[in-house]
Amino acid sequence: MKPLVFALLCLGFIAAQDALARFAGFSVARADLPVIFALFLAARCGTIGGALGAAACGLFVDTLGGHPTGLYLFSSLLAFAAARLLVPLFELKGAARFALVTAALDLLHNFSVLGLVSLASAPETSQLSIARAIPGCAALTFAVALALWPLLTRLDRALKKGDSGALK
Repeated sequence: MKPLVFALLCLGFIAAQDALARFAGFSVARADLPVIFALFLAARCGTIGGALGAAACGLFVDTLGGHPTGLYLFSSLLAFAAARLLVPLFELKGAARFALVTAALDLLHNFSVLGLVSLASAPETSQLSIARAIPGCAALTFAVALALWPLLTRLDRALKKGDSGALK
């Protein structure tokens, strides 16, 4: 239940970000919302549920953003797997630490996307615009993760309180 709620929340934020980015004129530099949600799901959900939630977030980016199909789905799963490795190393109790780990994970995510695009595209296609946007994306992801932390933790607590039933 929790991964589904967070995936739908991510869908809402992705739709809002796409609308605002088109209105503001941003073309490449955007906050990587699936990375934020992948890290949060890796920290607060089980492996299968979190992986399905992260895959759904990546699929939403693929669908709404017009990216090559499967690129962000795969990179979101890669970010989730990396996050599952990072979560035991860092205690993600505060917003600042969560945002810092998210920014580091976003750098890994963006470099993996750049590598996948360079493998899958023609040699004459330039990935320079993607490479130039990586620091801006990491900074925006840091800021958005910092802003989303209170909402995500409040929603996580609410979902834990409502989790009563025969199949716990």
